[in-house]
Amino acid sequence: MRKNKLSLVTGILTLALVFGFIGFTIGYYGQSNDISQTELNKEAQQKLINALLQAQENRIYSDNQKNNQTVINAGDTITKNTKLIYKIKYTQCGSVIKEEKNPTVDLIGLNEEGLKNYVNENYQNSEVESFSKKEVVIFKIENRVCPNHYMVSIHQGYIAVYKYDEEGNKHLLERTKIPVNRLPVIDQEKLQRGILLEDVKEVNQLLEDFSS
Repeated sequence: MRKNKLSLVTGILTLALVFGFIGFTIGYYGQSNDISQTELNKEAQQKLINALLQAQENRIYSDNQKNNQTVINAGDTITKNTKLIYKIKYTQCGSVIKEEKNPTVDLIGLNEEGLKNYVNENYQNSEVESFSKKEVVIFKIENRVCPNHYMVSIHQGYIAVYKYDEEGNKHLLERTKIPVNRLPVIDQEKLQRGILLEDVKEVNQLLEDFSS
């Protein structure tokens, strides 16, 4: 925009100088018989003015086209074909889960700055990690355990298995028949804190170790 204003001012000053020069030339040579009436007739003057005006318009148009192209290239926007990835890091288990979704209607058409404002207003603990017309990544930190993790701990004096739900809440899944007091003190301390595991296979292996 600033460049367009500068071009416009420059063009106006140029035209003012041209018109001043033409006026001076006409006034100076109007009383001289050395220049014929044909050379200074109105048609020739008008052609000269039209040519100067057209040249100025062409230059301004060319500058505008360059500026518009720069804006388009520098500002990608989200389209319905943009890959939208939500990436969540769970601090208590260290897991990072990615989920790919299609852009919703309220996201389509947003550029990077617009998306950052949208995320700040609508998502907590989130930020735009990367942005392009092809792919957008929104990163979020959750201070909890991610869904579907297991914890082996203690319930009523026995080893128990808990499972985390989508909201990060822990639910009792099974209380085993393995009493905690028969285990070494170091294992009892681990169970008091809770042993976090990722899948059922790891849970079964740990229970097998404790029961042996």
